[in-house]
Amino acid sequence: MITTGHPKIKTKVDATMLTEQEKLPLANREKDKGNEAFRAKDYEEAVAYYSRSLSIKPTVAAYNNRAQAEIKLKHWHNAMSDCLRVLELEPGNMKALLRRATVYNHMGNFRMAAEDLRVVLREEPQNAAATQLLSETEKKMKECQPELQRKGKKILIQEVEEEDDDCNKDEAEAEAEQSAIFNTI
Repeated sequence: MITTGHPKIKTKVDATMLTEQEKLPLANREKDKGNEAFRAKDYEEAVAYYSRSLSIKPTVAAYNNRAQAEIKLKHWHNAMSDCLRVLELEPGNMKALLRRATVYNHMGNFRMAAEDLRVVLREEPQNAAATQLLSETEKKMKECQPELQRKGKKILIQEVEEEDDDCNKDEAEAEAEQSAIFNTI
């Protein structure tokens, strides 16, 4: 038995004795329970029910929903796994790309996040969530790479040597005194 953070809910259902026609309604019922838990903001329970649904019959919707619940729980690696699984089953799935971009963004991989968001916006130019996340991601990229932000501007690096025998200065202060960076405007 595999359980999640919700100790009372098993995450696997033994569906070996069920026919394919019996599996789909049962899997959908478990997914619907996950949706109810998600709406109630009980994301741990939602993950458990989506996992149950997936153990009966894996579907793109259940993987996508579980990824969103994992994002709410900040379980980035689990969310990424579910997004990748969706994209294996259905390449170009917009929800999975948007969710994967969200995960990349939170993990600090802004370039990959921006790449996924641009794909989403090529297909869905009016997608407000993708537009907003791309704007935030590009801002973070610029903050992390100021040299790209200031493209074409010159930077003057000037070394300053001082003869100061003050032993109380730490290394950071000494380094700061030895080099000053001026940005030309």
